[in-house]
Amino acid sequence: MDVFAFGIILIGLIAKKVFIVEDYSIEYGVCEDATFVDEWATEEYERRKSMVGDMVSLVHESLEVDPDFQSIDGVEATKLAMQCLEPELYDRTYSDELVEQLLKLHVLQDSLKPWSLQHIMTIEECI
Repeated sequence: MDVFAFGIILIGLIAKKVFIVEDYSIEYGVCEDATFVDEWATEEYERRKSMVGDMVSLVHESLEVDPDFQSIDGVEATKLAMQCLEPELYDRTYSDELVEQLLKLHVLQDSLKPWSLQHIMTIEECI
């Protein structure tokens, strides 16, 4: 299953970026002064990566100030999104790998604790 759309949604959520439909010209079928989320994410990721190396986070600053935010989650969520947004289909992550990586995020583990994470089956148990 293709994960590109999930990457768009994930980047939109963590970076608070969206494509605004009003920027799209129906008459000409082009976007004027608008950047698609995947294009913005790729350019911004590469720009930041050239400055700080592999520890790049595209998480919006308003989310980073949350007391429960862990910066490693921002880095990992950004990496996941970028793996989903790879231009070539065969370079993208697989959906089962995506789920495994998402379940490792601290924010998700903390959110699932009330529902007891140990009751969630692993991918191997599902097969």
